[in-house]
Amino acid sequence: MQEAELIVDAREVHAWYGSSHILHGINFQIRRAETVGLLGRNGMGKSTLIRTLLGHVKQRDGHIGFFGQDMSRARPHAVARLGVAYVPEGRGVFPNLTVRENLIMAARPDAKGQHVWSYERIMDTFPRLSERVGNLGGQLSGGEQQMLSIGRALMTHPELVILDEATEGLAPLIVEDIWRVIGEIRQSGLATLIVDRNYHKVLSHSDQAVVMQKGQLVLQGEAAAVSSNPELAGYLGV
Repeated sequence: MQEAELIVDAREVHAWYGSSHILHGINFQIRRAETVGLLGRNGMGKSTLIRTLLGHVKQRDGHIGFFGQDMSRARPHAVARLGVAYVPEGRGVFPNLTVRENLIMAARPDAKGQHVWSYERIMDTFPRLSERVGNLGGQLSGGEQQMLSIGRALMTHPELVILDEATEGLAPLIVEDIWRVIGEIRQSGLATLIVDRNYHKVLSHSDQAVVMQKGQLVLQGEAAAVSSNPELAGYLGV
C-alpha cells in the first residue's frame, strides 16, 4: 500500500484512561475514498479508538499518521485542519445558534477553493433542515440535530468523515434518512469511518470492516468477507 493512499495509518496504538489500559496495540488504516465500518459491542473501545486517533485521549502511545504526517502527539484542532471531520455521538450542535448559523460558521472551501458541499447542497441533502433554518439548534429534534451535525461536517470539505453512532436513539424514518445521506457521502468519494449498532447497515455501506473486542482488533478485511465470517456473531453478541 502506498503511503500517499493512506489517510489514517495507526500502528501499535495503545491508550489509557488513568490506570485503565483501553487500547492494546491497534494497527488500523483508512485509504482515500474508502468507507470503513468499525464494529463491536458496547465498551469494546470503538469510541476510544476514534478519540485517540483524533487526539482527544492524551494518554496514548504508538504511531498515528494522517495524510503521511506524524500526528502521534497532535492536538485535536491540528488533526481537524488536515481535513478530518468528526460527528460525535452527542452531536455537538450549538444550541444558541440557528441552523443556518451552525452551518455557515463551519464553512470553508476545499483544497481547490471550491464549495462542493455548499449551503444550498446541504439544504437539498437535508430537506428537513431547510424548513428549520431560522430555528435554534437547541429547538431541533434529535434527528434534526444529527442532520445538522453531519451537514456542518460536510461544509468543512473534509477528506475523511468520522460518524460515531450516527443513528443512535433516532426514529426509524430519520434513521433511514441518515443512511441515505451516508450512502451519498460514500458515492461522493469522501472517505468515511462509520460506527453504528446496526451492523448489517454498516457492512452494507462499507468497503472494509474491523471488529473490536476488549481494545483489540479481532477481525478485519473486506466488508463482505467480515460479514460472512462465522466468528462475527460471537464478537458482536448477536
